[in-house]
Amino acid sequence: MNDKIQTMHINENIEKGYGFSAAARAGDTLYIGGLVSWNDQGETIGTNDAEAQANNIYAQIKKILAAHDASFSNVASETIYITDWAAAEPAFEVRNRYYKEDTPTYPSAAAIQVNSLINEDLLIEVQMIAHL
Repeated sequence: MNDKIQTMHINENIEKGYGFSAAARAGDTLYIGGLVSWNDQGETIGTNDAEAQANNIYAQIKKILAAHDASFSNVASETIYITDWAAAEPAFEVRNRYYKEDTPTYPSAAAIQVNSLINEDLLIEVQMIAHL
């Protein structure tokens, strides 16, 4: 790994097993990639429950941002992958609550429906770029 890029793990054993980091910082840019609602053993938190999954994901994001002295106000871009549009409303309600705690504005964002994520119990995956 380039010594100018700092990485951070949320579930280190799982992330290393799959070959990724929850976040990578290069200079003033923080890349938060592909977070899903897993516990330390790789089991889904909130099976078939979009609100529970979103709460878990955005809590992880908040932790990553805080570790870099940042908040949701630093997020410049966000991509939400969702397997079922029925899950969108409860997931977006959770998302919006996290943003409203930190900032009156929202980042550039896209929501994309996909056929599936890394396992069938997951409904949501979130990726972000923050400027620090």
